[in-house]
This record gives sequence, C-alpha cells and structure tokens, in this order.
Amino acid sequence: MINECGHKMCENCMNTIFTRPTAPCPECGQPLKKSDYRERQFDDMYIERDVNIRKEIMRDFNKREEDFDTLEEYNDYLENVEEMIHKRVNNINILEISSEIEKYKKDNRDQIYRNRRKQEQEIRDTQDKFDRDITDAEIRRDERRLEMIREKQRAKEENERKLDELISGKKLSPQQEEEPVNRPKENEPISFAKKEEISYKLTLNKHLKEEPYVYTPMRLHLNGPTPPPIEIIDTLGYNLYFCNSIEGNRLAGGFSVNVACQRVLQEAFTDLYYNM
Repeated sequence: MINECGHKMCENCMNTIFTRPTAPCPECGQPLKKSDYRERQFDDMYIERDVNIRKEIMRDFNKREEDFDTLEEYNDYLENVEEMIHKRVNNINILEISSEIEKYKKDNRDQIYRNRRKQEQEIRDTQDKFDRDITDAEIRRDERRLEMIREKQRAKEENERKLDELISGKKLSPQQEEEPVNRPKENEPISFAKKEEISYKLTLNKHLKEEPYVYTPMRLHLNGPTPPPIEIIDTLGYNLYFCNSIEGNRLAGGFSVNVACQRVLQEAFTDLYYNM
C-alpha cells in the first residue's frame, strides 16, 4: 500500500498504526487517514509519487489554452505548473508551494469549477460517442447478417422453383437454361456493404481536395549575428579539424562538416546582442 505522500506501508503495519482515525506517516510525519492509502500502480516509487502529485495538482490547475490571450502566456503557465510538480515530488520548498497552490485555488475558484464541469462534460460526450459507435457497428453487423440470410433465402426459392418446373415437365426458356443456379457465397458483396464503400470513397475524395501542406523554413532567433549559409561555410577559412574523420555511413546519410560547423557558429553567436 502507498499513501498520498508517496511512502509505502504493508497492510499489517497499517492496521497497527491506524488504531485511531488519523496517524502520522512513519517516513515524513505528514498526518494521514487510513483511507488515504491505496494499491501501488508502478514498481518505481518515484514514478508512483510523481503520478499521484500530478493528478492532485492538475485537478485544480486545469486552465486551457483558450483561457489565455497569447500562446506564450499559456506556455508560461504550463511551465510554472511543471515546476510546482517537480518541487512537490522532490520535497523542495513544500510550504511555499502549498501556500501558492492555496492562493491559486482561492483566486480562481470559479474558473476551476467551470473547467472541471467542462472536462467532465467532454468525458461524457466522448463516452457517449464511443457507445454510439459500438451500437452503430452492431446495427450494421445485424443488417449485413439479415441481408445475407435474405440472399440465401431468395437463392433457395429460385432453385426450388427451377426444380419444380423441371419436374413438372415445363420447358425452360433458353435464357433460363443458360442462367446458373444461384448459390450465395459467404463473402459475396451485398448492397449494404456497397453503400458503405461508396460513402467511404466520397469522404476520402473530399479530404483529398483539401489544401496541401506548404513547408515554411524555420527562422532562428539567435539575438546575435546571422551564421553564414551552410553551402559556403567550407570556403570561409574555418578550422574544421574537429570533424575531419567522418564515417562513410554518415556521408551516405547526407551529413557534412558544414552541418557541424554551422551548429557551432549558431551556439557561438547566440545572445551576443543581449542587453545591447
């Protein structure tokens, strides 16, 4: 068994320690209830503690990207949440983090509640869609089965009709004589399946008509001088001794000394204009 502070205890020790409703954790002294203990999910205790604390914090820190004016603000918020989780997991500034969490919960109580309800509704909608998909699949399977049964029945009735005509001495027309006796096949396409195939092709063609992806070269914000283009680096007199010995398989993969040299120049030029 493991408690919310991430320390484990066997069931016998739990029954011995928790003679009263609450008792301190033997490892860290945090007041706990017997109901706070649960079964372990991971062999690694660090991962177990990380997952438990992450669930606890993310329950309150549940803001979404649409709650922020810019993507940068949202990324800063996520970074702050990850930093709090890291400190809680590693027991760094516990009192400071706890007070920060309580202050956040107090200041954002209404928004936390709204986002919880929104998340719960999304989970219900996803489950409902999943259930509908299963139901629709079962309905389609039943319809295909009934269609196959009808095809077999029609083929059987046609065969019996032809046999009755032969027995009664009624002469078949040349067209009827050339027609083979209908014997339904298990995997023979049926009308319902054909409809599904046509619908799928129409949907696929619709998606294929969408605008293709257009590649945009990445721009590096070095806050410093721009490194020379990779195509002319080897003509500018840089000392490339550190990568002269290149294995053949790397050359075959498209690697060149210019790639390594440009990377070194990028690192050297980064933030040279800082505070300028």
